[in-house]
Amino acid sequence: MSSIPPEPKTPAEWLRYVQSEVITSIPSKQEQKTVQNSINERDIYLDESKIVKPPAQLWYAYTDVFALTQPEIIISPEAYGSMQIIARVLTADTPINLKVVPETICWIYLYASILHQPISVSVGDQEPLLLELGPATGNVGVKMIVTPDHIDLEYQQDYIRAVDEDLQASLNTQLRIALALFGGNTSIASSICSYVASVTANIALNFYSKINAQAVALGQQLEAQEMTGPDMRYAPILKID
Repeated sequence: MSSIPPEPKTPAEWLRYVQSEVITSIPSKQEQKTVQNSINERDIYLDESKIVKPPAQLWYAYTDVFALTQPEIIISPEAYGSMQIIARVLTADTPINLKVVPETICWIYLYASILHQPISVSVGDQEPLLLELGPATGNVGVKMIVTPDHIDLEYQQDYIRAVDEDLQASLNTQLRIALALFGGNTSIASSICSYVASVTANIALNFYSKINAQAVALGQQLEAQEMTGPDMRYAPILKID
């Protein structure tokens, strides 16, 4: 577990995290489902190769880390296409501009808890619009309505308020990662617990109540471990479904 940086901040460091033995041992990390003109994709690490030319008219991605490795990324969605990315971390080495080239109109939804670099979006010859995302903004996501000459931004203060089995599966995987990192990398494990708890915090949705309780409980156990110190033998008592 020593190969994992304590607090990764670049795509290369997050790749080391994903390729570490403790992460590769996690079951049910990846899944891709195709239904008519839509693809639902779930993984621990995805990058911009998925969005340059989205693989379907409707593409929904769920991942722990989404990496942007080029300063400018040109996105060419299908007409009336919709793309959604739900990630805990958006990582990059440099500030990023997403240049969208839509045929007519498209919709892009971007959710992230942690951003390592500023991200802007542009269309045509317009000046890039800086996305106001991250903990300091109070926004957890943004809905972008893009036409060939205009972008409307609708910021989201809450995560998806609907039953989503793919999101639940992704969050379960992330909690398994936090559990596996217990005692080795409490920084990432605590970040995951906080993220999962915040995504599932809407008490009106009983569908997520169990995973919310699991995230809160594991987060509390991690806090207890930090208080007792590294020399104390403290083991997690939580079972993740």
